Amino acid sequence: MEIEQRSGRIDYSTLEADVAAWLKGHLEHTRETFGEGQAYAAAVELEDEPWTALQWYVEDMRSAARAA
Repeated sequence: MEIEQRSGRIDYSTLEADVAAWLKGHLEHTRETFGEGQAYAAAVELEDEPWTALQWYVEDMRSAARAA
């Protein structure tokens, strides 16, 4: 899954769309790697816990920034 790099600053005006795009890619990656059942379970978990989705998004952005 490729993550678009930005300036390192949070653009709050696009945060919801950014997290939604990340979530779509995350679920696609999960489906390809672990199968449909695991992707469905992840989607249900993240829908029930939106703060977890945001946390995972932030962690992925931090990892990507460190790798750059």
